[in-house]
Amino acid sequence: MLCVFNMIPIPPLDGGRVAVGLLPEPMSRALARLERQGIFIVLGLVFIVPWIGGKLDLDLDMFWWMVGEPAAYLMRMILSITGVA
Repeated sequence: MLCVFNMIPIPPLDGGRVAVGLLPEPMSRALARLERQGIFIVLGLVFIVPWIGGKLDLDLDMFWWMVGEPAAYLMRMILSITGVA
């Protein structure tokens, strides 16, 4: 799960640095400028948005959508390739 989380394309994470390297110059510069605020964006997506969703009776668990689902898919794929499951 950590490797999937780390590849979220927000600049303080490694996925943000990969995205900055792959995007065209104007979009790359705009994304790179988010580096200072990126940790607050990550914390907001992981903690604040689900809390607000709970208050509104909505499922806004951004962490599960961005990390849990892809990690579960990768785990199923690896287990099926290795013949474990």
